[in-house]
Amino acid sequence: MTKPIKVNDSITTIGEISMVSSFEQVDADLFVKKEGSWQPDKLMDDQALIVKIESGLIVILGCAHRSIINTLYHARQLTGREKYML
Repeated sequence: MTKPIKVNDSITTIGEISMVSSFEQVDADLFVKKEGSWQPDKLMDDQALIVKIESGLIVILGCAHRSIINTLYHARQLTGREKYML
Protein backbone atom coordinates (compact mmCIF):
# COMPACT_ATOMS: atom_id res chain seq x y z
CA MET A 1 0.00 0.00 0.00
CA THR A 2 1.53 3.27 -1.04
CA LYS A 3 -0.97 5.49 0.77
CA PRO A 4 -2.10 5.32 4.40
CA ILE A 5 -5.49 3.70 4.93
CA LYS A 6 -7.75 4.90 7.74
CA VAL A 7 -9.37 1.83 9.31
CA ASN A 8 -11.36 3.92 11.80
CA ASP A 9 -10.89 7.15 13.80
CA SER A 10 -8.14 5.56 15.91
CA ILE A 11 -6.35 3.13 13.57
CA THR A 12 -4.44 3.87 10.36
CA THR A 13 -1.96 1.92 8.25
CA ILE A 14 1.18 3.93 7.59
CA GLY A 15 1.63 3.59 3.80
CA GLU A 16 5.07 4.06 2.22
CA ILE A 17 7.69 5.26 4.68
CA SER A 18 10.19 7.92 3.62
CA MET A 19 13.87 7.51 4.49
CA VAL A 20 14.57 10.80 6.26
CA SER A 21 17.25 9.86 8.80
CA SER A 22 20.77 9.94 7.39
CA PHE A 23 22.11 7.28 9.77
CA GLU A 24 19.70 4.50 8.76
CA GLN A 25 19.89 2.88 5.34
CA VAL A 26 18.17 0.07 3.45
CA ASP A 27 20.52 -2.91 3.09
CA ALA A 28 22.24 -2.58 -0.31
CA ASP A 29 22.53 -6.38 -0.60
CA LEU A 30 18.78 -6.91 -0.99
CA PHE A 31 17.35 -7.33 -4.50
CA VAL A 32 13.98 -7.92 -6.13
CA LYS A 33 13.26 -9.29 -9.61
CA LYS A 34 11.32 -6.76 -11.70
CA GLU A 35 10.52 -7.16 -15.37
CA GLY A 36 13.02 -10.01 -15.71
CA SER A 37 16.02 -8.32 -14.09
CA TRP A 38 17.34 -7.99 -10.54
CA GLN A 39 17.12 -4.48 -9.05
CA PRO A 40 17.93 -3.13 -5.57
CA ASP A 41 14.96 -3.62 -3.23
CA LYS A 42 14.14 -0.29 -1.58
CA LEU A 43 11.61 -2.09 0.63
CA MET A 44 8.82 0.38 -0.11
CA ASP A 45 6.30 -2.29 0.96
CA ASP A 46 7.25 -2.09 4.66
CA GLN A 47 4.14 -1.52 6.80
CA ALA A 48 3.18 -0.37 10.28
CA LEU A 49 -0.04 0.31 12.11
CA ILE A 50 -0.75 3.53 14.01
CA VAL A 51 -3.18 3.43 16.92
CA LYS A 52 -4.18 6.80 18.38
CA ILE A 53 -4.81 6.80 22.13
CA GLU A 54 -5.46 9.67 24.51
CA SER A 55 -1.84 9.89 25.67
CA GLY A 56 -0.25 9.66 22.19
CA LEU A 57 0.37 6.96 19.59
CA ILE A 58 1.02 3.26 19.64
CA VAL A 59 3.03 2.24 16.57
CA ILE A 60 2.99 -1.46 15.71
CA LEU A 61 5.88 -2.24 13.38
CA GLY A 62 5.92 -4.81 10.59
CA CYS A 63 9.38 -5.90 9.47
CA ALA A 64 10.80 -2.38 10.10
CA HIS A 65 13.22 -2.55 7.14
CA ARG A 66 12.64 1.18 6.57
CA SER A 67 13.82 1.60 10.19
CA ILE A 68 12.13 2.34 13.47
CA ILE A 69 13.19 6.00 13.46
CA ASN A 70 11.85 6.68 9.95
CA THR A 71 8.61 4.86 10.80
CA LEU A 72 8.08 6.94 13.95
CA TYR A 73 8.85 10.19 12.09
CA HIS A 74 6.30 9.20 9.44
CA ALA A 75 3.65 8.32 12.06
CA ARG A 76 4.13 11.72 13.70
CA GLN A 77 3.86 13.46 10.34
CA LEU A 78 0.64 11.60 9.42
CA THR A 79 -1.08 12.22 12.74
CA GLY A 80 0.37 15.52 13.92
CA ARG A 81 1.03 13.92 17.31
CA GLU A 82 4.42 14.00 19.00
CA LYS A 83 4.08 11.35 21.73
CA TYR A 84 4.23 7.64 20.97
CA MET A 85 4.75 4.31 22.71
CA LEU A 86 6.44 1.23 21.28
